[in-house]
Amino acid sequence: MGRGAEGRIKPASPSIGRFLFIYLTALLTFQIFYYQAVVPSAAFAAYLDLITQAAARMLRAVGEDVSANASLMSGEFSMSVRPGCDGLQVMAILAFGILVYPSSMRRKLWGLAIGIPALLFLNVVRLASLHWAGSYWPNWVFQSMHIHVWPALLIFFVLGFWAVWALRSDRVGSKS
Repeated sequence: MGRGAEGRIKPASPSIGRFLFIYLTALLTFQIFYYQAVVPSAAFAAYLDLITQAAARMLRAVGEDVSANASLMSGEFSMSVRPGCDGLQVMAILAFGILVYPSSMRRKLWGLAIGIPALLFLNVVRLASLHWAGSYWPNWVFQSMHIHVWPALLIFFVLGFWAVWALRSDRVGSKS
């Protein structure tokens, strides 16, 4: 939105409306697919095991006595990694933002190739830090980190990454 010659607010361009419609439709479709097809699958259970093992390895690397079995991390504190804790939804928020944005496929692939692994790594760090917080801090610290701090950090990362990617994509596109 901007101001016209008379100082009145002009409506957003149709391309912004189109972007938002496609983006939100893609996210809604993903959510349905996530809960109907992804979560009940054996591949999803294997993925939960993989990220749980990675978080436990990260904690063991800094001297923590932690074990992981399937999606359960145990030590001073036991924590189960469940649907919604897997990082896939926040990855979808970023991926659809990149895929729907008007840019070349090459630039989109670069954005996905950097952003998705970064989010995967951040989610493993999140899981490790949540287990650590549960082990050494009162329950309210774990709950606060789980419900407020980490979701906000992940969304800020997605918004920041997407904004930088989109600006760079536009700047590079305008030079060609």
